[in-house]
Amino acid sequence: MKGHDAMTEPTRGASASERIKVVRLADGPLEEIHVSATPAEGAADAASQARAIYSAVSEALEDVGSLRIVSERLFGNLSVKEALLSGRARALSAAGVPADGPVSVIEGQPVEGDALAGTQLVLVRTAEGVDVEPVCLDGATCGYLVTSPDVRRLYLSAIHGVVAGDAPGSPEEQARCMFERARDLIVDAGLSYGNVVCTRIYLRRILDWYDEFNAVRTPLYEKLGLTDAAGPFAIPASTGIQGSISDACEVFMDVFVVRKGETDTCPFETLHNPLQSEATAYGSSFARAVSVDVPGGRYVLVSGTASIDEAGNTVHVDDVRGQIRRTMANFKAVLSAGGAGLEDMSHAVWYCKEAAFASVVREEMQSASWPAFPFMVVKADVCRHDLLVEIDGAAVIPA
Repeated sequence: MKGHDAMTEPTRGASASERIKVVRLADGPLEEIHVSATPAEGAADAASQARAIYSAVSEALEDVGSLRIVSERLFGNLSVKEALLSGRARALSAAGVPADGPVSVIEGQPVEGDALAGTQLVLVRTAEGVDVEPVCLDGATCGYLVTSPDVRRLYLSAIHGVVAGDAPGSPEEQARCMFERARDLIVDAGLSYGNVVCTRIYLRRILDWYDEFNAVRTPLYEKLGLTDAAGPFAIPASTGIQGSISDACEVFMDVFVVRKGETDTCPFETLHNPLQSEATAYGSSFARAVSVDVPGGRYVLVSGTASIDEAGNTVHVDDVRGQIRRTMANFKAVLSAGGAGLEDMSHAVWYCKEAAFASVVREEMQSASWPAFPFMVVKADVCRHDLLVEIDGAAVIPA
């Protein structure tokens, strides 16, 4: 691969290196491919950096002409967004991969350089028996509904609450509108919000109004029937972290929905972390992680994970190394609860309150013998003032 390490460590349908990982999951006629990639050092500019990383992704895949990107997160500097998208489009078009689908370009500021931190993609191979339908919002494609014989999957990208032609509402109004729009898109696709397995939510000014955001989400989830008097019932995994797509947009999210068969039952198992309290115990409505069994394998979707203990308290305050170690232990434990290990990861992002923390994250991963993997590391505020780092991610375990 040009500009990337040679792929090594093939395991369980996966190929991995420090710069790129590809995991394939076969579900009958559907082939779903998960890719994480980070840029090689030394790219000259944003467009060249994007062109190099997407060229490497294309080279790592087979028969790219039959692939469709259904979900994509690109973490980089918004000041060079157009250059990043231009480089991406040139590389994908040269490889014969359609570049016209939605992509969440997230202000995840790289801790090295000033352009691109990395990309995460889900692609599906079109085949007889697999339908891939675009989902539209405000006249533009915002996701895809993928239907195979036994499972329907819906991937929604950058759903927000800023309505075209209207003045942006307050952060709380935008959050409420965002959830309502996502719900309507899900229902229009023949699914329900109870089928949502994971949301990745980005708040432009998270430390200013995270409590108010939870005051919107929690009662909405109750109204949707995702909770009951006994506690969590069908609350999805989630990330809540600093991120932006524009100055006008206070909050947006990517959504992954799974419906198995024709029954509208909750498609996932809620996973519990023995090292942490439930997030609902301190007013935040998300599961620590969920696992979803589908024909051909399993997803383990891990929420944003930080240095929080069994009582819900931040531990190792002002100690970045201590917080990283506890975060790593929490993340590994909840992966294990879903029958996954670090070698099964399909994507992961480290969020650091200060760019200088990135080198400490890498030192601690190396000391703990974490596997070669394209970890994205970006500068972003976490949901509490005293939290210095956070990681989210997922594992895909082929059968």
